[in-house]
Parts: sequence; C-alpha cells; structure tokens
Amino acid sequence: MVLLIGMSENVVKSQDVAPAPAKKAVKTVAPKEKIEKTNSDENPKRKVAKPKSGKKFVYFDSGSAYVTKSGFRFTRENRIYELDIDEADHLLSLDNFRLPSQLELEDYYKENN
Repeated sequence: MVLLIGMSENVVKSQDVAPAPAKKAVKTVAPKEKIEKTNSDENPKRKVAKPKSGKKFVYFDSGSAYVTKSGFRFTRENRIYELDIDEADHLLSLDNFRLPSQLELEDYYKENN
C-alpha cells in the first residue's frame, strides 16, 4: 500500500478519466485493374446446360449401371441425366450419385446440342 501525503490533489484515479476512444480499423482497397476486352473468337462464351424448371441434373459417379423408377438408365457412357427434383433428390442421397461439376455440364452440353 502506498501512502501519498500532501499530494492528494494530484492523484488521478481511473474512474475520473474517460476511456480512450477505440481506434477505427482502416481498410485499404487495392485499385481495380483494367480488363482489356478481347475478341470473342479468342475467348468464346461457355455454354452450360441448365436444368428446366422443376428438374435437376444428376451424375452417376460409380457402379456399372443403374435404372431409375422412371426408366432412365445410367451407365458409364451415359452418366448425366436431367430428372424431376424428387427423383433427383432421392438419387443424390445414394452413395453412387452426385451433382455434376461445371466442366461435366459443359461436356454434356457439347455432346447433346
């Protein structure tokens, strides 16, 4: 314990001082790079198959073949089909089905259009 004699007027207690304002975080933003436009021949727009309303694409990932209740036959050669959402959700719950990747959908579109 420290005893201050004759200096009680100069003692500052932490309760008497307002808390220091919090420092604001400064966010630095890098300048945006300019993107040069290229000819459409050099960078063609990708075409991806999109499911119709109420449908989903399903990818057959493993196994030799599988036939759905509605008659779609998944094989190693025909791995992607567009199915009703209810049937697609059921197949996606199984281990050998998954959603197709972007690249797989692009390939599917090329083959079927």
